[in-house]
Amino acid sequence: MKFKLSSALIATPPVTEGPYFMEIKKIGFGQTKKEHKPTLDVVLGFTEAEVMDYAGGEALNNSAHNLTVFDSIQLGVTEKLTIEMITLKIAKFVNAVLRDKQAFKTVGDFDNETKETQDLVASFVGKYVKVIIKYDPAKDGYDAKNKVGGYYAITEADGFNEPAF
Repeated sequence: MKFKLSSALIATPPVTEGPYFMEIKKIGFGQTKKEHKPTLDVVLGFTEAEVMDYAGGEALNNSAHNLTVFDSIQLGVTEKLTIEMITLKIAKFVNAVLRDKQAFKTVGDFDNETKETQDLVASFVGKYVKVIIKYDPAKDGYDAKNKVGGYYAITEADGFNEPAF
């Protein structure tokens, strides 16, 4: 259930910030490059037929661009990342996907080494979530890009009708 970032298409050019309905295209476990801490790597695809580029000058046809965003949720504790912070981010993601605010409570329930967790994560492919997209400007030799600002469960009030397959 691992994949490399190079296998994920990243949204180019970046789109405007805001809430979007997105489909989980790929998901798997990986690790950080420097510290080799475990991560949950997610590729999210925009569901909108057209989105506006960040500069605001052009509507982008999503079917032509296949716009996606990559998110890597770190699962390992560091000096800057506490177990509480990890639990909160994983809980928001899992609960948004499952549309149940009580589905996930502790990181102890989310052990990437167990078959149960791996099967749960694999079942997320094809599911839809509401995602807040942020803009990350170009820096340190990297192009500007979009990043995930948060995950939210889709509710009836959102009026989102999932595509039938």
